[in-house]
Amino acid sequence: MKNIYSDETTLRVLKRDGTPTNTKSTMWVVLSGKYEERQIALYAYYRNKSQKSADELLGEYTGCLTSDCYQVYGNLHKSEHSACWAHCRRKFNDAVPPKMKEGKAYDCLQKISKMLDEDKKILETYSSETDILTHRQEKIKPLLDEFWSCLEKITPAPGSALDKAVAYALSNKEKLCRFADSGRLESTNNRAERAIKPFVMARKNFLFADTERGAEASARVFSVIETAKMNNLDVYGYLVYLLSELPKLGKEPTREQLDPLSLGVIHCLITVKISRKIKFSEQSVRGFAFHCRRG
Repeated sequence: MKNIYSDETTLRVLKRDGTPTNTKSTMWVVLSGKYEERQIALYAYYRNKSQKSADELLGEYTGCLTSDCYQVYGNLHKSEHSACWAHCRRKFNDAVPPKMKEGKAYDCLQKISKMLDEDKKILETYSSETDILTHRQEKIKPLLDEFWSCLEKITPAPGSALDKAVAYALSNKEKLCRFADSGRLESTNNRAERAIKPFVMARKNFLFADTERGAEASARVFSVIETAKMNNLDVYGYLVYLLSELPKLGKEPTREQLDPLSLGVIHCLITVKISRKIKFSEQSVRGFAFHCRRG
């Protein structure tokens, strides 16, 4: 896959290896890009959001990864990286005092909003990569130049909200600009944020996973459900179909047996304890860019 999107959230797991713990774990989600042929959402449980976890999940991916620029993503050196303008806009929004409609932070915020509104119009008007890229070069590039020019004139108070916003933008300038040189990339990581939201809402109800095995089961279930939704399937009907057909394949189904049932994730969902073995790479099952290794 040429581009993917990733986000993560916390999950409380009560026991690790049978031992009670109060340490928060992490549920990650990785999605295929909007213009990829195969639309897929993959959830994966890890004990934390460390560099090791990111490397195991995404370390072999060589396309363009869009994220919120959390440090572990930036250390994935085989990938290109695209940053999220929604995160950048929030930081400038936090720097604008309530009801204030002037000032340097407000000016930057307005320029970001104008640029994102213009990009939204382009995406609503054009569908081909070539047309999107052409109009981004024509209309988005000048707006980006205006924003960076405005930023260069700002000398914020050290430690202020504006200082943090400027530092975030400047340190991620190349990543923030990458979407403008592409007809495929989105300007934000909202795609991944929307995908993690159903899990966050469900977590408010179930509160925790008793064991890691339960957390891994949650990852598998959410992967199937959200992928089905991305492919405009009747989720209930698809689950009934899977639960009816999978038992017929035995304990060790072959890839050929699974292919007719698969939306791209079933290969990763058929065995227990699979989440921590998932890899995201270009060498993938039938071009889905996902493959798993049995433990």
